[in-house]
Amino acid sequence: MDWKKVKIVWILGALTALALIGCDGPAGTQARFGENGPFTIQGPTGTVSYRSTNDYVFRKIADVAKTPQSLRSFLNNTTSVSWDDRHGTQVEYLGANGRTFRWYPGNQAALPGKWQLGPSSYGPAVCFLYGPNTYNPVTGSTGSQWDCSPQGMYIFYKTSVVSGDVFNLSSGKIPFVLPGRAKLSLPLLAARAGLSGTYVNNADWGAILASEQAASAQYSAQSK
Repeated sequence: MDWKKVKIVWILGALTALALIGCDGPAGTQARFGENGPFTIQGPTGTVSYRSTNDYVFRKIADVAKTPQSLRSFLNNTTSVSWDDRHGTQVEYLGANGRTFRWYPGNQAALPGKWQLGPSSYGPAVCFLYGPNTYNPVTGSTGSQWDCSPQGMYIFYKTSVVSGDVFNLSSGKIPFVLPGRAKLSLPLLAARAGLSGTYVNNADWGAILASEQAASAQYSAQSK
């Protein structure tokens, strides 16, 4: 698969077409998390060295996807947000029962499907199935077969991964129609949907790094 291409799958309905993408467009770690040279994180268990912010982010993702069990634990019963400059913001709910529901720009309802983990040469992959009434206009293939994304690539392009079905997408309904190509964060989406509360973003690697660096500085100061 050419990961530089964005895949689109359309569900053909009587009144409207439902669409989704199988993988998000390119986004650099430098733009999303900042970048720097080598650094270390110190703690009670020792010191860990990183070559760069990129190295840190990819190693964190590798830890999440180290085994099928750890990857499933990270993804089960979560709502995730991703963004692509050609298609905008998308929201996805992955149920622990293997069902998935995708909220895509311009759609009038959540797109139902199935998800599971499958093997790949890079470890576990995240696979989706959307039924024979779907097709991929880039490849011309239908959605009647499982389509898999390498787990690291799938996780990297998520801007948010939070617990629960935040927008109740499993009902098949959506809070509102997503505008095309708009870049919306989960807090902005929640506010527009009339939801309140805070969400723990398990894919905010920049915030996780900042927290670990602060803890590392404190540990280093206390150790002197």
